[in-house]
Formats: sequence, C-alpha cells, structure tokens
Amino acid sequence: MRHDRCVDRLIDKLVVGIGCVAIVVAAEPDAFAIVGVLWALVASGLFEWLRAPWRTLPLDAYLVVCLVWPLFLPMLPLIAYDVLRGERRDREGPALLAAASLGLAIVVLIDAVLVLAVVPAVLVCLFAALAAMLSWRTTTMQERKLRQQRTEDELRGRGIALEARNRDLRERRDYEVDLATMAERGRIARDIHDNVGHLLTRASLQVEALRVAHEGDEDPALDSGLAAVQATVDEALASVRESVHELHEGTLDLADKLRGVVGEFEEQSGITVALTCDFDSVSAPVCLAFTACVREALANAAHHGHAKTASVRVVEYPALWQLTVEDDGDAKGGGATSNPGLGLSSMEERIIALGGNFSAGPKASGHGWRVFCSVPKARGRGDRP
Repeated sequence: MRHDRCVDRLIDKLVVGIGCVAIVVAAEPDAFAIVGVLWALVASGLFEWLRAPWRTLPLDAYLVVCLVWPLFLPMLPLIAYDVLRGERRDREGPALLAAASLGLAIVVLIDAVLVLAVVPAVLVCLFAALAAMLSWRTTTMQERKLRQQRTEDELRGRGIALEARNRDLRERRDYEVDLATMAERGRIARDIHDNVGHLLTRASLQVEALRVAHEGDEDPALDSGLAAVQATVDEALASVRESVHELHEGTLDLADKLRGVVGEFEEQSGITVALTCDFDSVSAPVCLAFTACVREALANAAHHGHAKTASVRVVEYPALWQLTVEDDGDAKGGGATSNPGLGLSSMEERIIALGGNFSAGPKASGHGWRVFCSVPKARGRGDRP
C-alpha cells in the first residue's frame, strides 16, 4: 500500500514538474531560473524523505526566497502541490494549514503584481491551483483506499476469529459428547456390577453349596452337572467383570491420542515435537482436556510463535497430573496473558473446569513460550472436592 502511494505521488509530481519546466523554458530562463528549478526539485524530494515538521522547511525557504527572486515563481506549482497536500500525518491543526495556504496566496499575488506580467502571473496562479487540487484529490483517494484496506483487514481478522471460535465450539461439542459417552458407560458398568454381577456371584455360591450338600451322595451325574453349572456361572461372572472393567476404564488412551496429535502436527507444520508420557493412567475428562490443550498449544507455536521445535510432557504425580508444552518460537508471538486469545481462554476454561491450574507465557529464559496445566486427581476423576 505504501509503495502504491509513492507511485501515485511520483506520477503527480512528474506531471506538475513538466508543466513548471515548460513555463520556465517559455520565459527564456537565466542562471537564477535554473537554480530555482533545481531548488524546487530538491525541496520536493526532501519533502518525501524528511519527517514532519522538518519536511516543510525547504518548501518554506523556497517561498521566502520567491519574495526576493521572483524568477523562482514558475516552479511555484510544484511547491504548492506539497504545501497543500494536507495528509493526516502533516496536519497539526486547521490554523496551521490555513496559514500555509494564505502565505502561499500572498507570495503568488505579490510576485505576480510586482514582477510578472498579467498573462504569466495568471498562468502560474492557475497552474498552482490545479496542482493543489491534484494534490488534494490524490490525498483523498489514498485515504479512501487506506480506509478500505483497514476495513478489509478488520473483516479478514473477524473471519479468522470466527473460524477459530467455530473450531473451538466443535471441539467443545466433541468434548461434551465424549464426556456424556463416558458417563453413560460408567452408569452401565455400575448397573451391571451392582445387579448382574451380584446375581451371578450369588448363583455361584448357591451351586457351591449344593455341591457341598450332596457331596456324600453317590450320584456321579448330579455332581458332574453341578460342576458344569458352577463352571458356566464362574465363566459368566469373569466375563461380566471384564466387561465392567472395560466399560469403567473406557477406551480413551491419552498416550495414543497425543501421539496422533503430535504426528499430524509434525506432518502438517514440519516442526519437530518431543513427546514424553510418564503416567500409568489418566481419567477420561483429563485425557480429553489435555488432548485439546496440546492441539491448541502446538497450533499457537506454529502460527504465532513461528517455532522450529516443541516439546510435550505429561507426568503423573501421586496427587495430580501435569502437562507442559514448550516451544522455541517468538515469546511475543505466543500471546499475552493480559489479552489472551480464544485459544488460551479455551485451554484455561477446560483446565479450571477440572479444578486445575493453568498458566501460559514466555519461558524464564525469555526465548520461547510455555503452557503449563495441572489437574488434581480428586477432581480429574470427577469426584467431589
């Protein structure tokens, strides 16, 4: 965008400069007139290079010199183009802009009346007015383009934020579905254990009692039949216990899930991730929360921190589970705890919902980003605190 603005100004000044040089050539210039042309070109160039308020000094000096050497007047339209540009970065107040315009008008009138003939004076004044109008037109067009670009950037940013929000909502939906599924599996496991398991245990004891009661009877058929019944009941009881155990523990394996997330991330981003899993078992809610946090933390490391390597570490302690995600990216790009993004807020909400602690920020070395989560086992298993 800045390059386009410079090109627009360069084209405008080229047109105005050619017109001014034409006026100078038509007036049969001498050495002073050539000096005036060079001064005007240098002053116009310095106006583009210097910063406010110093950028207007060469122009003001040229206007003052015009009072002494009227031969500099033919280049006045080029000076007028810069003096009356009125860009936002040059506006220090309406009074200053009005004073500059008034001073320019006075210079033109005084020199035109005292030195120039009527036709050259009118020509210079008209051309200066046209240059000023061209300057304002270009300024207005550039400001309109800048507003349009800002609007497009804002809409693009809102689209990205909306997409991230939708992704977060989808993950939350999947998270709630998984939790509901695990809760239902736990209820079914408890029902089977409390009802079917107890009935089968009682049946096994009753068969054993019958065998003991008829132990003195000389009836091989009865004894073999009772033995077969007890074996069947014991097999059914073992099968029920195994099924209850599987239902209660669920099918969520945090290590497998993290390996899948890390593998997919490495394939898509090319960033090397070191994964460490030092735990025996993790409850279903903690498994789902840690998986979502790892996925979001790695995405931030790639998109915002521009990291080259990262590490994921899950450790089980006697009273809690701990997750740490670190990268070597830009510490400023990872986010800011004073103004967290949707990803950080989502991770924090998941961990706090389990009664845990969450923190995210630059590493102690100042290079890289660190996400830390800890969940107590009493809350992570869904027990009451």
